[in-house]
Amino acid sequence: MEFNEEILKRQLRKYKFRDLTLKELKDVHKKFPELKSSLDTYTFSDGSQKELLNVIGTIPVRYQGSSYNIPIRIWILDSHPFGPPLCFLSPTSKMVIRVGKHVDTQGRIYLPYLQHWSYPKMDMIGLLSEIITNFEEETPLYMRPSADGTLMTELNTIMANISSGLSNVSPQPKVQAVDQQSSKVTVLGGGDLGLACTMSILAKDIVEKLVFISTTENAMKSGTLDMEIFHLPKVEISKDYSKSADSDVVIITANTWTVEVMTYVSWKLSGFPSHRVIGTGCNLDTRRFQFILGKSRKISPAESEAWIIGEHGDNEVSVWKGLEMHDGQNINSDIITDHDKYKQLAHSAFKGLKEKSQRSWSLGLSVADLTETILRKMEHSHSVTTLVKGWYGISSEVFLSLPCVLTRAGVVGVSVPKLVEEDEEKLQRSAATLQNFLKQLKI
Repeated sequence: MEFNEEILKRQLRKYKFRDLTLKELKDVHKKFPELKSSLDTYTFSDGSQKELLNVIGTIPVRYQGSSYNIPIRIWILDSHPFGPPLCFLSPTSKMVIRVGKHVDTQGRIYLPYLQHWSYPKMDMIGLLSEIITNFEEETPLYMRPSADGTLMTELNTIMANISSGLSNVSPQPKVQAVDQQSSKVTVLGGGDLGLACTMSILAKDIVEKLVFISTTENAMKSGTLDMEIFHLPKVEISKDYSKSADSDVVIITANTWTVEVMTYVSWKLSGFPSHRVIGTGCNLDTRRFQFILGKSRKISPAESEAWIIGEHGDNEVSVWKGLEMHDGQNINSDIITDHDKYKQLAHSAFKGLKEKSQRSWSLGLSVADLTETILRKMEHSHSVTTLVKGWYGISSEVFLSLPCVLTRAGVVGVSVPKLVEEDEEKLQRSAATLQNFLKQLKI
């Protein structure tokens, strides 16, 4: 579009630093001619509105060897260039936002560049270059799959590959609207864990329908026969994987590999963005840790800010306070990690709980805990397995547990606890070990 300086001057007449802003827009037009400007009404979070200039169009991004035009919209405040712009994705109806480190569910873009904005060190050209650089590392959008084809959830593919006796299916991912208020859950897999998940979810009364699909041929062994005999309300028992279609949550109880590996396999085979695939990870141990600390310090678990993160099992890392959000801001500067007193207390309690508790029921309760947060859009944080590439010096695509905010959209926020050097190296070793194993899977 032709750059019209006179029109822009009129549109910028209420801007405090009109000439500086005009110069910035000229530079943007020269380097990104696909971007055009217009004057529109912006609604702030408090409901107030203001006429602001915005730049809208596409920016070129190369991702995994291919070129893409990513649609964006940048609102320029009337304090520009001394105030940072407000940046958003502007997806078409065929695009779905991929929530990540720098993009939230509304498509708003968050970058350290914006947080530390200081003119003239920071400007629009630098901002656009920074956006492109980050989007080339993690694409913010993906195309909405076609609605044609078989109506199965993509996670059936995983079960077809890791469970014996299943047919070879290749379903396409089915995208659901985030604001859909249905509450359907599918539990895949027979045995004690599948039953424990089913009963724990039913006990919370959070679903309208629960589909239980057993992967065990022996109905008595899987417990499905007794479930049919005594008829649980809201539960449909089936061997037909198409019954899982339109589920808000699909739970896979297969235990072929570790939690972190299973989450990676689910992500790769499903075709879903990483924020929509999580593993139970360290949620159970974290809840136990919070409870133990709360009792010993006479505070509620919610106040303890305690987490178990990393690789589930012997390589877990215990940490509390000093959480740092992905934008680099500290929630609490009082950093306390791995104090011997509490560490010994927690590990002693863990050992006792693991020896005395019924493992399947404990995990079932943990799964129900996560499911409740997701279905009820509670936006609670849980220590679950998520893609950790880019954190703690980890450059590989592996999954480890971190505190994640969960909603129906999946993971919408990740908190990164500050660690002592020893524990950061522990996470890096876990990531390296997992990466070596995952290479052997050749998925």
